[in-house]
Amino acid sequence: MGKNETVAGEALRWKGFFALDALRGGAVRKRYEQDLYAYRHGTSIAETEARIRALIAHAVRTTEYYSKYTEDTPLAKLPVVNKDSFRKEYEAFRSSTYRDAKDN
Repeated sequence: MGKNETVAGEALRWKGFFALDALRGGAVRKRYEQDLYAYRHGTSIAETEARIRALIAHAVRTTEYYSKYTEDTPLAKLPVVNKDSFRKEYEAFRSSTYRDAKDN
């Protein structure tokens, strides 16, 4: 397969992926556009802090590892983790939102 066919195939795959996403409500496209905008234009400190707070709240609600913390725990008060700690406690890090999803 030549480079042009590979590029065309990849473009078709992206179109198919986002067409299926549109049929399901377009949540992936919306998040993709938000992230692309943030990458190109940056985000404010307030936006970044809000996203971090939302991520911490999600982790506290849906993972065993972070369940002992409160949703308003500041990032600086959470433990620093690395690949080794992640490997050792993999199941405790898995979010129930995604672990239990039928399409995961």
